[in-house]
Amino acid sequence: HVPQEADASKALKGQRKAFFSKYNGYISTNLYDYDKLQAGNIVEGPAIIEATDTTIVIQPDQKGYVDEYSNIQIKV
Repeated sequence: HVPQEADASKALKGQRKAFFSKYNGYISTNLYDYDKLQAGNIVEGPAIIEATDTTIVIQPDQKGYVDEYSNIQIKV
């Protein structure tokens, strides 16, 4: 069971295929809306977080943690 604050599903806006060299090809990748992420959310890679001014790619086997200032900290 995922802790409630870790659940980023409310920010999930769909999926699309994206290329990752780990797989040497395109795989279905979750897309997240940055503005809907909240402190404590965890985004597991592979994933793409779309914001109005940037795009953040979470590689396979990485996790993005949303801190209290809405920064995305990527754990490798």
